[in-house]
Amino acid sequence: MKVVCTICSKEKDQSHGLMPAWHRYRGSHIREVKFIAQAAGLRFFILSGSFGFIEHTMTIPHYDKALKDDKVAEVAEMVSDQLASLRIREIEFYAKAKEEWQPYRDALKQAATALGVTLTVRILD
Repeated sequence: MKVVCTICSKEKDQSHGLMPAWHRYRGSHIREVKFIAQAAGLRFFILSGSFGFIEHTMTIPHYDKALKDDKVAEVAEMVSDQLASLRIREIEFYAKAKEEWQPYRDALKQAATALGVTLTVRILD
């Protein structure tokens, strides 16, 4: 299965309780990549440093935790398990060329490489 993915965002809806990930994350790239996935007829996932590789409709609580280099291997292992469980074979990953996005790219690359999943990175403006 091929899917579309981007990372979470530091801008979040701070409401209490659970809400779908794509509503919780307020970064403009979330809606942009969701539209790309819908236009292509593909499932849309979000890479979170806390929850791993999650479908955009998964309900999540408010949290504030960015993925740092020291947690990349741990998140990569979690993501690898999730990719295997979901039987994902190809990921089109949309990222920005920002330094703080690099740990997310690294974790996803490690997970994809470990499973032989094809990873295509596309840079957003």
